Amino acid sequence: MEERPIRERIDSIVLNEVLAYAFGESGINLEYKYAIKNSNLGKDKMVMGDAGFNPGRRKVYNQPLFQKDQSGAKPNYLYVYFPKRSGYLLRETGFTIIPTVILTAFLIAIFVYTIMVIFKQKKLSMIKNDFINNMTHELKTPISTISLASQMLEDGSITNTPQTIEHISRVINQESKRLSY
Repeated sequence: MEERPIRERIDSIVLNEVLAYAFGESGINLEYKYAIKNSNLGKDKMVMGDAGFNPGRRKVYNQPLFQKDQSGAKPNYLYVYFPKRSGYLLRETGFTIIPTVILTAFLIAIFVYTIMVIFKQKKLSMIKNDFINNMTHELKTPISTISLASQMLEDGSITNTPQTIEHISRVINQESKRLSY
């Protein structure tokens, strides 16, 4: 049988039944198209198969035929494709893919919201720190001036003339008014 042409070795009715049975056993209940091609000298020539075999850009599955011939495998291949494969996959996974897409979108929304809250908190923290630093500066400056003026009054090296005491008391008074605002 090895030397016979591929048309004589394969019965198209039996091949169609075998393919239908194999696909049924695998749980594939799709319309399919098949062709047997001879790839002699790098040129594919259709030997037998469905008249409408035209896969276009669809995924084509191929398998070499009669690999265990004693004289070596001939360049004959079985090609099969499923015209409605994408619709089948969508129908089979439709009920499970919709909740998955919804859950993924929900998780992405939560992630985006979390990032926005983090950035808002960071901005508020920076504003709070700036406010505290500014208030600390505004409180420290008058207190430092009052402290310096009181040290000048206590220091014996500076002459405590009425003019100096009056000047220092004005500075203390101004800085204490500044603290009260």
